[in-house]
Amino acid sequence: MTAEHDWLTDEQKVMVVTFADAWDWTDYVVTVDAAHETIASVSHDVNLIMHFKSEIPKGNPLPHLKRSGATQPKNTRHTAFVTTGTRFIKVMTEIIVNNKNWVGPKYVRTIEEALAHFEALAQEEQETPSSSSE
Repeated sequence: MTAEHDWLTDEQKVMVVTFADAWDWTDYVVTVDAAHETIASVSHDVNLIMHFKSEIPKGNPLPHLKRSGATQPKNTRHTAFVTTGTRFIKVMTEIIVNNKNWVGPKYVRTIEEALAHFEALAQEEQETPSSSSE
């Protein structure tokens, strides 16, 4: 299994879940569940980066992607998928997003792009006061 999760920095504001080399959907579930538990252990909002360094494994990703979105802790703010792989995972996620009132993840090619995306969203949220909570 080459699936792991860790904080990007000591500030514990960005969780990175990395999938590299040979991993399977069981590895995905175990690692995402552990990441969610770690995110839930802090009291502040956390952005989540799912970093796919290798192609997704065989098998139907839909139930796993759907479950991971549904089980995110309440303090998970925004999600970005870092991937240079096929469009398959993007298409599957879009199917889930279109079936729920949920803003799906941003697809980027680097962790730096993910961080820039999170920063832009934070700035936008500061400039536009919300009249209702998410």
